[in-house]
Amino acid sequence: QPLPRILPLPPPMAPAVIQDTVPASTPAVTALLGTAEQERLAGRTDRAAAAVERALDLEPQNALLWSRLAVIRLDKQNWQQAVVLAGRSNTFARNNRNLQLQNWRIIEQAKRGMGDNTGAADARQMILRLGGGS
Repeated sequence: QPLPRILPLPPPMAPAVIQDTVPASTPAVTALLGTAEQERLAGRTDRAAAAVERALDLEPQNALLWSRLAVIRLDKQNWQQAVVLAGRSNTFARNNRNLQLQNWRIIEQAKRGMGDNTGAADARQMILRLGGGS
C-alpha cells in the first residue's frame, strides 16, 4: 500500500524570523528555538525536540514552541503527537491566525499520515475557514 501524500513541512525559521515571530520571548527561548531549527535541518530531530522542550519549560504557553515541536514530531512521522501538539499550540494562538493556519496544516498532514482521510478533510475545512487557501 502506498504511503499517503505528505505536504511540504513548514519552512525552517531563520533566527531573524524567530525573533520577529516571538517578540515577547526571552533571549534564552529565542536562542533555544534557533538551536532547534539548526538541529532539525541537520536531521537531528531528537536534539531539536530537546531544545524546544527546554524552551517550553521556560515559556509553557508559547504557541510557537508547541507548533515547532509538532513539526518535529511530523518529521519523525509521529502523527498522533503532531496532532496533539498542534492542537495545544492552537489553544495558545488565539489571536494568531497565521500560526493557527500552520497548525491546521500540520494536523491535516498528520491525519493523512495516519490514514484518517475524514480527519484530514475536517482539518482542510478549518484551513479554508481561516482563509488559508483553496
